Amino acid sequence: MERRPRKPTLSELARKAGVSKTVVSVVANRQENRNVRVREKKRQEIIRLIDRSRFVTSKTAWELVSQRTNTIAVILHKRTPYFSHLLEELHKQAFEKELEIMPCITGGYAVREEAYLNLMRDQRADGIIIAAIVNGRAAHYMKFFSPPYNLKMLLINEPTEKELEKVIADARKTLGKD
Repeated sequence: MERRPRKPTLSELARKAGVSKTVVSVVANRQENRNVRVREKKRQEIIRLIDRSRFVTSKTAWELVSQRTNTIAVILHKRTPYFSHLLEELHKQAFEKELEIMPCITGGYAVREEAYLNLMRDQRADGIIIAAIVNGRAAHYMKFFSPPYNLKMLLINEPTEKELEKVIADARKTLGKD
């Protein structure tokens, strides 16, 4: 059985480039970092080294350091034509901004909705778009805006009596059926 070549580490690339691991990380992750400046010539050298070695950054490591996931969760009941269109458009916009969309389909069950929101407590997503709410539960979301949750949420399509950030959309117009 043929062995795969071992993937290089950040330390090995830094040693070869004659820079710190931080500099390689900044270049590899295409980060604009005010604290770390890399001359263009050195940046190009590091990029060539990364390309030749087929180095791939660890998303998990990046998330730990940056304290961001670049992920937006979308909570919805099921994939109706409206929600499918909404997800498709969100994916397009997210892709352009190097973000990921994580659909969370509840099936209309309050217990699943609650489970998804509890999962978000550990910062699996930087924000949540709630595209469908189980009937009568809009006020329930207020607790998720405050400690210990502190979730960043946006409600779509559900007028609420409480002061929650929301967008009211007309599904017929969105689908071009009006």
